[in-house]
Amino acid sequence: MTASTDFRALLAAHAPLVDLVGDRVAQNALGEGVAYPAIVYTISTSYERGLDGTLLGTTHSINVNCWANSPESAEEVADAVAAAIQAANPAHDILVTDRASDFEPDLGLDFVQQSVEWIVT
Repeated sequence: MTASTDFRALLAAHAPLVDLVGDRVAQNALGEGVAYPAIVYTISTSYERGLDGTLLGTTHSINVNCWANSPESAEEVADAVAAAIQAANPAHDILVTDRASDFEPDLGLDFVQQSVEWIVT
C-alpha cells in the first residue's frame, strides 16, 4: 500500500466524514463538476536515514484541504477529518499539526487547510 491509499482508506473508514463528503476525496485535484463539500489532499514524503544509509523512518506530510460552500461547512468537514485521524491513531503516529481557514474568491468557496504528519518507522 502507499501513503495515499492508506490515508484515503483512513478517511473512508470514518462514517461521520463519509456522511459529509461521500466519495468526494481526491489526491492533488478534484475533477470538474464535483459537488461540495469535498476534500483534496497532497502528500510530500521525507526519509530519515542513519549514517550508513539505512532507512530509519519515513514522514509523510499531508496537506488536507476541506472545501465547502460556507465557512461552517468547511469547518465541519475539517473537524471530521481530524476525528477520523484521531479514531484511527492509537499509536499517535499521525497527527494534525496545524489548521487555517480561508476563502478562494475565484471559486467562491471556503476551505480549511490542515497539515498532517504521518510518521512510519
